[in-house]
Amino acid sequence: MGLMRLAEITAEFPYDGIETEDQMDFVQFPGIGVSTAIGEMLVALGCQVTAPEHLGLHGWAFEATRSGDKYYAQVSDIGDSVVLEFEASFKIFHKARDARFADLINRLHDLILKDPRFTSIGWYRDGKDYSRGNSPAPTPAG
Repeated sequence: MGLMRLAEITAEFPYDGIETEDQMDFVQFPGIGVSTAIGEMLVALGCQVTAPEHLGLHGWAFEATRSGDKYYAQVSDIGDSVVLEFEASFKIFHKARDARFADLINRLHDLILKDPRFTSIGWYRDGKDYSRGNSPAPTPAG
């Protein structure tokens, strides 16, 4: 499937990291606010969503289920922006399932754009595409 699955998003959320007393490390990495907001958007799109789980340095992750299909989301705060990785848990090509995933990720993109807390979004095929410094696509479809 040709969909982009990784987005770099600029967002205006209150800082929600919890630092150690000496401010040299984190007790809780930032990003739960953005994770919760994206989860709420997925609920509005008909998904059942688990509570965000703290992954330490890797940020926050949760699962979403819709029409029997399962998805995985990870949100990592990287300072000036956050990275959203959104994956379908199925890896075998199935036309109807792939179409449902495309519909969901495109509708999620539209909700992110409409939410004033999010100021920009660019999409990448995967982490390698992102880390190479390639230019982002404006939508998940490219």
